Amino acid sequence: MNYGATPSQELHLNIGTGFNLENGKWRDMVSVLNLVLFAGCLLDLTHGYDLNSGKTNNASDVINWKVGDNWQSSWELRVGHTYDRASDKLVLQELSIVKDLHCWEAKFNYNDFRKESRLTFTLKAFPDQPIGFVSGSRGFFVEGIKQEDVRRY
Repeated sequence: MNYGATPSQELHLNIGTGFNLENGKWRDMVSVLNLVLFAGCLLDLTHGYDLNSGKTNNASDVINWKVGDNWQSSWELRVGHTYDRASDKLVLQELSIVKDLHCWEAKFNYNDFRKESRLTFTLKAFPDQPIGFVSGSRGFFVEGIKQEDVRRY
């Protein structure tokens, strides 16, 4: 069973669940809300609720805010949280800041789960091959190039 509603261009809601006849239990009810807060700012909320136990299984939010009319003034901020059942709190999952550099894109990303910071520069013509630095053991890297492929003369 799935229900979706889009009462306006700024709001979309989707709720879904079902009953498993084989084991006689309800499937989790998953709710997704997409909301345009204001021009360039989107909020996505997701909530998973166990109808059998009456408890929240998972929840998350993502705020994506884009500013700037052209590449010189273009910035993007993205913040995501997730629900930690053990502490019963919403905790920071990921934070990223993106700056358009015309032919390049610079991105700083912090992932709290991995306790990792990452700074990457991507040539827009080759988006699958960023160059960057990651805190921790990986250090400097170029995606798509394996360590054994690097030749030193």
